[in-house]
Amino acid sequence: MLLIAKVSAISDGDGAPVSSGQCPPADRRATIPGMTIYALNLFDLAANDDYKAYSRRSRDAVERHGGSVVALGRLRDGDRHVGDSEPRQVLVLVEWPSREAFDDFLAAPDHEDLHPLREHGTERYIWWLYDRLDDLRPLFADR
Repeated sequence: MLLIAKVSAISDGDGAPVSSGQCPPADRRATIPGMTIYALNLFDLAANDDYKAYSRRSRDAVERHGGSVVALGRLRDGDRHVGDSEPRQVLVLVEWPSREAFDDFLAAPDHEDLHPLREHGTERYIWWLYDRLDDLRPLFADR
């Protein structure tokens, strides 16, 4: 079983979530050296083919920076959805060996034309980062 805990949402530096899959500048992102992280991506597809083009190149780009796509999912039609947010069509879960690897992926010059495909090819994007946990005890340490 994969257990993950929310560590931070990608935000604009003022606490507001970043929309449309865009990321804040590197100097506004926190760094946790050497710790495995998970990037949870939830989004709807835009009415264009940009994300289709992104998906043809993104797995190789992620892997070149040490990331691994752990899960892909499509929202189940007809099921009851519970939560504070409206459901999104697509789930992508990526494991990164460290925050540095994730940041390198975002900042790589050879991805200059790749990231806009994700940004324009999606809507209502949620992109949260989670620390890897071996068990749930760290969540209860301060309670």
